[in-house]
Amino acid sequence: MKSQRKRGNPHEKYVKLGPAAVARPAAVKLELKVHSWEDEARSTLRSYMRRHNVSFKTLAARLAERGVKDSQVNLSNKVGRGKFSLAFFMQCCDAMGIDLTGRKKESSQPAGEKG
Repeated sequence: MKSQRKRGNPHEKYVKLGPAAVARPAAVKLELKVHSWEDEARSTLRSYMRRHNVSFKTLAARLAERGVKDSQVNLSNKVGRGKFSLAFFMQCCDAMGIDLTGRKKESSQPAGEKG
């Protein structure tokens, strides 16, 4: 092993260089994307809003018609946190005209007639 003069401590003149002296990159912080149900809820509701061209102001007005009294700012904060109930999600979807029940929509025409 090579000996080399150590620069930090004047009382120690030489330090043996070995495998520990090999330059190492700074600690790399690994950020693993952890699946969050709040993130999923937030992104799903926002994507529905974008698809149906509904702003928070419009959504607040439509929800108010259905008896849900939330302001535009309150809705924005609630959706931003992603912590809302399934009932609230369904109310928002209903306000946007999205049917989440999985039932077939009945047509207004009697069976047998073609329009």
